[in-house]
Amino acid sequence: MNYIRIFILTVLAVSFNTVGESIVPVYESLTVQSKALGTEKTVTVHLPEGYEKSSNQQYPVLYTVDAQYYLDHIRAITSTLSSTSLMPKIIIIGIDSDNRRRDYTPTQTDDVANSGGANKFLDFIEFEIMPKVDSNYNTSEVKIFSGHSLGGLLSLHAFYTRPSLFTAHFAFSPSLYWDNMSTVQNVKSYLENSASLKQFLYINMGDEGLKGGTAGSKLMRKGFIALKTFLENHKTTKNFWFGAEHLESENHGSTMLVGAIQAFRTLYRHWELPFRVSEKGIEAIEQHYKYLSKDLFREVKPSEADINYHARYLMHILLPEKSIDLYQYNIKHYPNSPEAQFSLASTYKKINKLQLAKTHAISAINLSTKDGKQLKQYQEFLNTLKTNH
Repeated sequence: MNYIRIFILTVLAVSFNTVGESIVPVYESLTVQSKALGTEKTVTVHLPEGYEKSSNQQYPVLYTVDAQYYLDHIRAITSTLSSTSLMPKIIIIGIDSDNRRRDYTPTQTDDVANSGGANKFLDFIEFEIMPKVDSNYNTSEVKIFSGHSLGGLLSLHAFYTRPSLFTAHFAFSPSLYWDNMSTVQNVKSYLENSASLKQFLYINMGDEGLKGGTAGSKLMRKGFIALKTFLENHKTTKNFWFGAEHLESENHGSTMLVGAIQAFRTLYRHWELPFRVSEKGIEAIEQHYKYLSKDLFREVKPSEADINYHARYLMHILLPEKSIDLYQYNIKHYPNSPEAQFSLASTYKKINKLQLAKTHAISAINLSTKDGKQLKQYQEFLNTLKTNH
């Protein structure tokens, strides 16, 4: 796991600029008077770089509990992974609790007063926070729930009690000891009785209970091994997949640090479009996105920017015909995009097909609704074609 530790250090490094001054992320707040919890609650919102309310782009949403501990870490990881095309940019909703044993536990036990409030807390998230997030921000259908320790227990409880609420659940070192490991049995029963789901689950555990430790840590280890073994052998539930890792070199605190990277990398394992795929052409690209769509349980199409990027790459390695195929693919799927037309015009000019370049340059101008630099760029490009023709 050394490469992950190196990655974590890199992630932390990008949180600072070249002169060592901290780059302060921009956070917003949403406040509701919660009927479910009987109190006013404020959650923290982090919007990804480049987010514009007026844009049509929609973003997956990650809901994470214990935000006071983990929000900055998750923000750094997702920003780094998305900037290297390994996952999409996401909106992060950070939620805190002033009593974790009350709010995150699924059942009431005699030894912990006021425990068993998980359903109320999930009501708060589902009926009071999520609608407000969806109405205020450009959210997609992909919702992820993340929690560590008791928060991981809450994530697993949401997994089997509200199966349509989240696309993916991350449970880092979940407190499976709770109520004599009842959550383990509930997850198993849920899957045994589910013919088909549209869910992804990531679960991990560190060295809890490995060498001595408390009775609780030993139950955590026992519960995790039982659940991991079950998941690895359970084959009957369709449209469900998972990642389960026993990170015995990590302790209870570090499983979240390491696990968050692994969880996102697993969920979005097909997000990046490799050059080796685009070199094979459009059919291979479409197959790649079928794999991604299957992983996320909904159709995902390549973005215009990604196709343009790979088309430029193909032109750079002297595969102009495949490059043109990709630009034409963009025009087919983004017919109202002036940039798609202009990109193809520029490519035709490079291979000296000036009449075709002129045709697409005119199309770019006709589609452009901007009076600024973009329209001027298209017009100046067209004038160079007239001069050269």
